[in-house]
Amino acid sequence: MILINNFRLRLVNHNTRFNTPLDDVTFYYDFTFVLSGELVYIFDDVPYTISAGSAIFLPPGSRRIRNPIIKNVDTLDYFSINFFTDETFDLPKIMYECVTPLVRASLEVIDLIYNSYSADIEKRISIELRQLLYSLQELNKHTVLPNTTKYDNPKIQAITNYIDTHLTEKLTLDRIAKHVSLTTSYCSTLMKRETGLSIFDYIIKGRMDLAKKYILENEKSLKEIAKICGYNDYGYFSRHFKRFIGCSPTKIDKK
Repeated sequence: MILINNFRLRLVNHNTRFNTPLDDVTFYYDFTFVLSGELVYIFDDVPYTISAGSAIFLPPGSRRIRNPIIKNVDTLDYFSINFFTDETFDLPKIMYECVTPLVRASLEVIDLIYNSYSADIEKRISIELRQLLYSLQELNKHTVLPNTTKYDNPKIQAITNYIDTHLTEKLTLDRIAKHVSLTTSYCSTLMKRETGLSIFDYIIKGRMDLAKKYILENEKSLKEIAKICGYNDYGYFSRHFKRFIGCSPTKIDKK
């Protein structure tokens, strides 16, 4: 059995339809998975929408601000693990689309262990958490993360963050502009001026990067991947893929 070095559990918390606003500096590891709905965090003065299937992983000393959820709170379901350890982990602060069936199963096991009230809870959770962290590290090696460019303009950062975390959803200029409290015309003009891409080209590029990730994973058919990325017409999807990735979907090197 491989334990996490000097592991001490602070808490395991499964929250549904409940969101506590936060504004503090952690003195422990905060590991939070969004299972449904979404949470909004602010890191370095930039808001990030953490949607279902994604997670945050904050080491001790991290400043975290979590905004209250007012709308759609009935859909909210998230799972947090807080713990102490001397170890460090090679994981990004935000992990998108990381709640695979294997990860979800590990969370369910940790929840069951925590609520079993047995004498060896910490030891058993340490073993399961080690496996969970290993799974995420392996997943992260093969994941194409959303754009991580930092923009000086906080509005542009908010626009790109919102698009990056909602790529599989229907995105409209009106929806994006409302999220960042801009008019549609100014939102569009600002995006083009600051990034060199129109909002719609930015969305397409993000979806093609996501499609490439799925193709490399080799677990879905090309037509399934096209639909996930919002394309019912495979030919249209293929043309966009070639334009932004540089080759057709069938020519990707999966080695």
